[in-house]
Amino acid sequence: MKSAVFRSLSGLLALLPLRQQKKEALKAFFYRHFGGLFRRSPNYAEWRRSHPKRLSLVLAPSPQEPSAADWDELVARRLRGGLPVPTNLTGNPYVVVPVFRGRRETLACLYSACLAAPSVRLVVIDDATPDLSLRRRLVELAADGHFELIRNASNQGFLRSVNLGFAIDPEADVVILNSDTEVFGDWLDRINAAACRSPDIGTVTPLSNNGDIASYPHPRRDNQVELEVDFAQIDDLARTANVGRAVDAPTGVGFCLYIRRACLGEVGGFDERFRAGYGEENDFCLRAAAKGWRSVIAEDVFVRHTGAVSFARHAPRLRRAGMQALVSRHPNYEDQVDVFLARDPLAGARARIDAARLRRQHPVEDPERALLFVVHNWGGGVEQHVEELASQLRVEGVAVYQLRVRSVAGTIRLDLVGPPGVLALEEVPGISEIGIDGSRVLVEALMQLGIEHVHLHHLGEFSAGGPTWLGDLCAELGVPYDVTVHDYASICPRLHLERADGRYCGEPDEAGCTRCLAENGSRFGDADIASWRAKWRELLVGSRAVICPTEDARRRLANRWPDLTYRIRPHPERESIRSVTEASKPGSAGSSAARDVEPAERLRVLVPGAINEQKGLGLLLDCASDARARALPLEFWIVGYSRDDARAEREGIVVTGRFASAQADDAIRTARVDRCVALLPSLTPETWSFTLSSVLRVGVHPVAFDLGALAERIRAIGRGTLLPLEWADRPAMVNDALLELGEGGNVGLTLRTEQGRSSGRATSQAWATGSSILEDYYGLVGPVERTRDLS
Repeated sequence: MKSAVFRSLSGLLALLPLRQQKKEALKAFFYRHFGGLFRRSPNYAEWRRSHPKRLSLVLAPSPQEPSAADWDELVARRLRGGLPVPTNLTGNPYVVVPVFRGRRETLACLYSACLAAPSVRLVVIDDATPDLSLRRRLVELAADGHFELIRNASNQGFLRSVNLGFAIDPEADVVILNSDTEVFGDWLDRINAAACRSPDIGTVTPLSNNGDIASYPHPRRDNQVELEVDFAQIDDLARTANVGRAVDAPTGVGFCLYIRRACLGEVGGFDERFRAGYGEENDFCLRAAAKGWRSVIAEDVFVRHTGAVSFARHAPRLRRAGMQALVSRHPNYEDQVDVFLARDPLAGARARIDAARLRRQHPVEDPERALLFVVHNWGGGVEQHVEELASQLRVEGVAVYQLRVRSVAGTIRLDLVGPPGVLALEEVPGISEIGIDGSRVLVEALMQLGIEHVHLHHLGEFSAGGPTWLGDLCAELGVPYDVTVHDYASICPRLHLERADGRYCGEPDEAGCTRCLAENGSRFGDADIASWRAKWRELLVGSRAVICPTEDARRRLANRWPDLTYRIRPHPERESIRSVTEASKPGSAGSSAARDVEPAERLRVLVPGAINEQKGLGLLLDCASDARARALPLEFWIVGYSRDDARAEREGIVVTGRFASAQADDAIRTARVDRCVALLPSLTPETWSFTLSSVLRVGVHPVAFDLGALAERIRAIGRGTLLPLEWADRPAMVNDALLELGEGGNVGLTLRTEQGRSSGRATSQAWATGSSILEDYYGLVGPVERTRDLS
């Protein structure tokens, strides 16, 4: 009940008599503090995508002490499986767990080790723990045969206990496991396999949430944050995503360290002069490296490490003392670690686990195919198209992922996320904020997701250098790609074929474009038009198809590049567009009965969307000014917002405020009255216009200039009014045309031009019921042909 109420937040805010800025601040407050209540809300998902700053994070649950029944079940399982009692075991390798404090963590650690590897020798060294309850429990469990217990008569310290453990079996490899860890599955088999891959491997360290250079998801951080998966599931994802992988490291990490017996015999044990229990494993690994032994980190094993349980509040001081001793003996140690971190050979491993998490939470559990959408984070029609397309592909069992391009302080960053409407994962540095130089990591993640096809929607701020980068990425992946035309970025660095005042430029020759860029610039800085187009042409030539939502869009690109492979595909939309009928006549009210109206009754002119100069803001202001000067019965409503809401309101225009793309129909329907038309005053050629789709679905009579996709689609519908583009400078003529409609003018297709402008073949308005987006839109049938072997 509470969730249902909170999911209506946007609707409630829309009713409050507050300015839009205040409403946005209130929405941000509720979303940040009560986000969990909005998880199913598409508005919340959209807000999260546009506010990448993490919300408050929760710490992972602490290790829990196993119950007596848990231990009894281990004994029963061992008997059922005919396994030997661990206290009678010998063999290679064995596990040593030194214990001092931390009853709960220690017993959780030992239980996890017994559960994961019941047939492996487990030796517990009680270093005279001061916790009497822990001491008694260790004795009880050892008596039940769960592990072998050695108890020091007096406290010897961590290092002496470890060296005692080394001497237990002089022939076998040994794993030193901290008592505040938890292990999962066949962890020991995997870490042993890593050790055996080369005879010169001396030590092996697994990944961990708290493993210094081996930490996941963030290196050199104590990652105790609760994720959407638990630690056992992270280990399982690492096992499958990074099977058989390991990287060389300057040192091992002591929370869980596998040591080959030959290495131990040559190097000797831990140097007990460290005493503090910090730095000794690093010293051992560096001494081993001097003798030719390698330390590696196994990417396919993950061990939970709580950290600092035995040393408690003394841990920071002891850690500093250990580091000082280590650096005094090995002056180059910190430089070696810095080089390792800068090279970051584990970046691919972390990214593969991140991608496996992303794949795990995808709504399509067992997809037939996996597609990648490359898209900007500007919102608008591109965002809506991506949502519509992904939604319909999901129904067909296709997994869709997004590579979102955004600019952070002038630097391009990439975020790999799930489909629209699915919340982005927390704590995934491997697949979020990827730099453009991180193609290696990105390719690893995309291969983990099984991406078979890339669909470029928009490169956003990356357009300047993006075409070459994206072409190289697809080549490295070995997958085909399509490009959808959402604007004219490929031929115009100003994106929309517009002049500085937002008007259509007329598409001059190359010299004219060069003059335009010199005078007006672009959002990408200085852009050489010849070089710009050459890079884009190379990308488009390499594509499987250039998808144009309208014939008008295809024609404009084909005028420059007639030899490309074009495919005209209207944007699929969830709700089909019904033809505008007499119900949309300005004197009618949809399905309700028309009523008699007085000629002097005002006509409401709805201008839906985000209105700037290119979308006709200047003309709209002039129309409002003219209507007020001539006392015309017109009222103008911006159903959405504008670049200058304050000025619009001063001109008497009503501004309703922002709304989510999914709410466009409702926003227009709410603002609609009996005498109503919709003005879409775009001054440059649109490629589609979801705003027009909403207007048509609601059943409001559309009015637009005879230009681009708006004109083509209105012609295809056979209802609407098209004004000559020259009237963009004549607000009085536009107002007169609107008034004529309000007085019962023709609500069929009205061309306010003597000759009528031809926009080429009209595009159909909707996809037939039962159409397959995968087959009919993409033409993807049969197995995918890759140009690279991913095995």
